[in-house]
Amino acid sequence: MGSKPFLTLHWQKDRTHFDVRRFMFLTKNPDVLLEQMDSVYSTCGNPLCVNPDHLQVGVGAGTVKGNKIAGVLKSYKELVESGEKVSILKASKALNVSWFTMRHYLALYEQDPERWHKAWEYL
Repeated sequence: MGSKPFLTLHWQKDRTHFDVRRFMFLTKNPDVLLEQMDSVYSTCGNPLCVNPDHLQVGVGAGTVKGNKIAGVLKSYKELVESGEKVSILKASKALNVSWFTMRHYLALYEQDPERWHKAWEYL
């Protein structure tokens, strides 16, 4: 799933696309300055949610990177629950990510496990 809510506006002969989540977040938080590459995700885990109360800046469900991280973390969890002893190196090879990336993803999970559990529901 890589789709996200967006809006296309036509003005004269130009067409502009807006990320609705980003627009809603900035409408509610007008003092926040987002960088062009900053992602806005929904804390409820629904990748199509645009409720301003559910939006945060970062990586989560509904972003391409967030979905990839969630997928790797979910697969890692399944490997660990299989009962087999799994090192980070072994898991990174099995999941086709670098050891460094696997450690980074696990650190993100440790910071906020609930966010990633919600994201798994939409994979």
